Amino acid sequence: MTMLAITTILFAGVIWRYFLVAPLQWTDEVARMLFVWLAFVGAALGVKRGLHASVAILNQRMSPRWRTVTGLFGILVVASVACVLLVVGTRQADQSFIHEAMPVTGISMGWMNIAVPISGLLMLIYLVPEVRRLLLTPAANGE
Repeated sequence: MTMLAITTILFAGVIWRYFLVAPLQWTDEVARMLFVWLAFVGAALGVKRGLHASVAILNQRMSPRWRTVTGLFGILVVASVACVLLVVGTRQADQSFIHEAMPVTGISMGWMNIAVPISGLLMLIYLVPEVRRLLLTPAANGE
């Protein structure tokens, strides 16, 4: 849905600029904001659905115990990145709500930057069921 909105906004900008010779100045800023939200929320959904890249061939050759260990290590790495997104993103969003605005629309840059810590928080939330699955379900690990 967001991709459709971005495409529609940018297409309208092109139509207005080249055919109606009256450019819509706000289209680039709004499309950029939507794209940032799409990227960061999409990254969080990738964590939830397990869609991020992994090397499964090595994991398949390990014993069930080592599969659990490597799975937890992978979760730890993702959780570390999510914590960085949460902490640094919160600071950046806080500062940009106060000091930065988009030049054409006047919308605070904080509304775009708040997508970063929200993404980090969602990633941490989405990792909880995966940790529980690895630790509490021996059958899932082949044991």
